[in-house]
Amino acid sequence: MAVLDRDNPVNFKASDHTITWTDKDIKKKGIYVYRVVPFNANGYNGEISNFVKVEIP
Repeated sequence: MAVLDRDNPVNFKASDHTITWTDKDIKKKGIYVYRVVPFNANGYNGEISNFVKVEIP
């Protein structure tokens, strides 16, 4: 799990409408599954994304 804080972009890059994050925990080939769960300081969750599957050959 990674938490991205737009006000403190330490582990990702942010522009006006795009956030780019690289999973630095990938160590070997395999299938990795991701999704985005948005929330704010009050804990509000927005719409959760679909799962995205990435295969590393």
